[in-house]
Amino acid sequence: MPSSSPLSQFVHSVEAFSSQYGNRKWSAKCVIGPPSVYPTHADDPRAWAPKKYHHMEYIEVTFQTAVFPLELQVYETYIPGSIVKISMRASLNDPWTEVYQNARDEVAAMQDVSRIWRVPFGGSDQKFKHVRLDMDNTMSTSGFVWPSWSELDAICLIGTTSKQIRRTEIQDAYLELFEKALYADIVFFFPDGKGAKSEIVKAHRGLLASRSVYFAKMFSSGMKESELQRVDITDVSIRLFRHMLEYLYSFDAQVLNEDIIPLNKCADRYGVEDLKVLCREKLEKALNVDNSVDFLKQAIELKQSALEQDIIRFLSRNYEAFFGSDTFGEIDEKSLRKVCKCIGDDSAQS
Repeated sequence: MPSSSPLSQFVHSVEAFSSQYGNRKWSAKCVIGPPSVYPTHADDPRAWAPKKYHHMEYIEVTFQTAVFPLELQVYETYIPGSIVKISMRASLNDPWTEVYQNARDEVAAMQDVSRIWRVPFGGSDQKFKHVRLDMDNTMSTSGFVWPSWSELDAICLIGTTSKQIRRTEIQDAYLELFEKALYADIVFFFPDGKGAKSEIVKAHRGLLASRSVYFAKMFSSGMKESELQRVDITDVSIRLFRHMLEYLYSFDAQVLNEDIIPLNKCADRYGVEDLKVLCREKLEKALNVDNSVDFLKQAIELKQSALEQDIIRFLSRNYEAFFGSDTFGEIDEKSLRKVCKCIGDDSAQS
């Protein structure tokens, strides 16, 4: 069987920290959950800030599920670059295992830009769910003075619940199995409703059932599809359906920008939760002020409310650039009210 697909999770709780600027605003608990400040670069009370700068600082956090780590993503939203060491452990009683150490990034600290700092891991034989970040805000021996507090908005741990297997051993083999339809035992038909010959996609029941709750129920329940070798698909295009199946077989997908939201809808329809996570991450990377309204219109049209809210939050955090852009005139009135409400909510919290 292939390895489990990557799980992306944000901080569940904060276990310890060196200091915090406040008990509510700028508190260590601000790193819990998804980002609230990113992509804005600002001294923002929704992010954790130590009580003082020019000190060594640390924060220790816990994630809900222990994983074999693949990547750690740190949302640095004010004066990035101060993290010099990352440690992990499986339980609170275990000693820390150092997984990263390097000099701080003084170039990043001077650029006035927030970032998602990504630290990839080549593979681990041990699961972890606790992470410690050590930060260096002190004056360097070269005389470089750290500009101000370094603030962290969120921390995301990406990993697998079972040990990762190299792509060459499994992903390519399973993708070839799908593409050549070797020993396929289920055929999906895509009738056009006009009497023309249906296009088809061949697949494998067992694999689909292991990767999707929807398909597992389809093939094991009393549904008529559980007894058939043919299933008609009328609610999604063959191109998107095939794209989704390629992901189920290979644990990988090259998603075009125009396909992000339609593919998310397809994944939602067929219960492929990890593909939805991937689509959300792709949207985060692709989104900018110029294309935001097009993405928003597509999300509304396809009734993808979670992605719609992500776009609304992006616009609210970048409202100055958005209000001065050419795309501002293209947003509908209802969505604009949502953006303004989000701006007001953020202001009230700060």
